Amino acid sequence: MGDPRIGGSVVGEGTGIRSVTITREELTIDMRAVAESSMVAVSATYHLDNPGDAKQLDVVFVTGIGRALDFVATVDGKALATRPMPVPIELPPHWMLPEYTRRGMETVGIRLEIPTGRHDVAVTYKAPAVLYHRREPTLRHQFPYILAPARTWGGFGGLDITVLVPAGWDAEITPPLKRAGDRFIGSFSSIPADSVLIEAHAPEAPTV
Repeated sequence: MGDPRIGGSVVGEGTGIRSVTITREELTIDMRAVAESSMVAVSATYHLDNPGDAKQLDVVFVTGIGRALDFVATVDGKALATRPMPVPIELPPHWMLPEYTRRGMETVGIRLEIPTGRHDVAVTYKAPAVLYHRREPTLRHQFPYILAPARTWGGFGGLDITVLVPAGWDAEITPPLKRAGDRFIGSFSSIPADSVLIEAHAPEAPTV
């Protein structure tokens, strides 16, 4: 989620985003349903601090993987109006994903009313993982989440990430996260990468 004017984009009228700080982002990417439906559930909560006057901000949320389904945004628990937007040609290169992962992108416009002080903006949605085979028969599920737009705010105080995978599955995640059972967790004091890239798959059959 970031300023829509970056790179000359005309997808919105961002105002004052540089004067508001993200003190912390809590991100959960739940892939436990991919074995049956290929759908991934995403939940992101942004803890914002606005030290100045109340502001109206038009921001853009960039999904890394096509259309976001059941997209809901709230501020302090109050639902916000959202609207799908075309991805502009001027989208900054570091907001994009590697070509092998990219399967269409979508931006969603969000209008925020941020009073003075600290407030929570939460976003939830579902999206399909990318399915593919390498040379082995194991079906792999890829899912990206773009972090780079958070750099357009006045500051970023840290990120807590949780990734959930089906029981017994393996996963490769960038940036690396610590595994605890079927949960991967990480805590960062700054934005660790332009995006989180996840590849999850059932255990591979032993070769004979």
